[in-house]
Amino acid sequence: MRLQTSWSELDCYVKNFAPEYAFNFGQIRGQRIDMAAVRPIVRKAQDRMTEDYKKALDGERSKPGGEELLHELKEIKGPDGFEERWCRLSAAPPSRGSKRDVLRGSRRDVASLPKPNFLASPSGVMGEKPTHRDVHDLASLCAGALTAIGPLWDRSMRVRAATSEPDAEVTWGLKRPKRIRFKLYNKYKNKCERVTDCARTSITFRSMAALKQATQFLLEQPTTVGFKNRFASPTEEAYSDMLLLSDVDGYICEVQLHLYAMAEAKKGTTGHTMYKLCRLVLAAPIVDEDTYEGERNAAGEYEGAGKMIYASGDIYEGQWKAGLRHGRGWQRLAAGDLYEGDFEDGLYHGFGKVQFPRGASYEGQWRAAKSHGRGKLTFPDGNTFEGDFVADQKMGHGTLTFNNGDVFEGKFNRMREGVGTYTYADGRRLISRYEANNAKGEGVVLIQGSGRARKATDGIEEEEVSIEDARRVEAALRSLD
Repeated sequence: MRLQTSWSELDCYVKNFAPEYAFNFGQIRGQRIDMAAVRPIVRKAQDRMTEDYKKALDGERSKPGGEELLHELKEIKGPDGFEERWCRLSAAPPSRGSKRDVLRGSRRDVASLPKPNFLASPSGVMGEKPTHRDVHDLASLCAGALTAIGPLWDRSMRVRAATSEPDAEVTWGLKRPKRIRFKLYNKYKNKCERVTDCARTSITFRSMAALKQATQFLLEQPTTVGFKNRFASPTEEAYSDMLLLSDVDGYICEVQLHLYAMAEAKKGTTGHTMYKLCRLVLAAPIVDEDTYEGERNAAGEYEGAGKMIYASGDIYEGQWKAGLRHGRGWQRLAAGDLYEGDFEDGLYHGFGKVQFPRGASYEGQWRAAKSHGRGKLTFPDGNTFEGDFVADQKMGHGTLTFNNGDVFEGKFNRMREGVGTYTYADGRRLISRYEANNAKGEGVVLIQGSGRARKATDGIEEEEVSIEDARRVEAALRSLD
């Protein structure tokens, strides 16, 4: 971002430009993203992408037999009974000893929301996306990708060999943990089993005929568990390809089938980088001025049920009173914040939940657009605080749960402040007074199930003491509350 001069002159094509970082963390001259300034730039870039992709596909269509081949690609669907077959996902024993041979490494209607259009899932439910079998956290998600990429590569080699272009380019990729974490928090609600593109291969064909052969070959395999035909339903920028999900011993991987002409056009527009930026910036419908659809009162003010699309990219849908958001509703800011709950006089007020684009979320009581009362705050790293809030600050009694299993319960004044109990994942309990998040002064550690205790100073365990002495120290500390 240091190479950028202003949001109104954002250069989307600068080397190493990272859309997610710019969107959620980036600042230019101390100012966070200005959606009103960025949206026209990204719209222009999107139009350029659309023009390039259409031109590339038109070039393929103009070749002998191209029109017919394109029509056949658009008509490809999963065979009859596909969803029933997917119910038997990974029924066969896992294979062992796979060889690893690495060669190289539109503007939407208000009501429309992006939904996966995979044909089925391992559970056999139409329209749902397949999920991993034994993935429960980020570590198992990444480990599964490392294990699956070799067999996936071998499988992709067989796909290529089954076409009229046995020399088609094949590449592989592993999604970086940082990117996985971002998708987990912002798209999949921390459900690791739903992230299915951590291990992926791409096969790029020069002809539509070979791409068709590869698609049909994959659809005939019992290990294929998902299919998205983006020739039938291109992206908003008119990019067309085939996306298939492949099961490798219960781990779901992605196989992408591209046309060379389309892939080259993507490189000319910085490809996936610009695609991601369009998804982030243009998520909301585009209007030139604030647009309201809904009920009004006798004075013509917004009142009752209604939807407002703001020129900035923000959207609100719900109840109105005297021209202000009032009652139940939801609001999505162009910057990514999503709030669902109660409003009063245009502000979050009452009970509601907000999901922030950086991965944090808050659910609980609000007062005048600030968290106030009882609530639960979930941090991007998985830590949670559940307790009392005053004007967006942790204030009063609460429980802080860490992602390693440790738990602190006690007093807060923005930070841990006052008497509290820190329970370690192994069961040890430190009872102490806290200042600015740190244990201070005399405390005691109770060792679970042993009937033993230790003295502690500033949170550091020292010599063993009797249970009776430990209880006296605990009682003295509790009296300070």
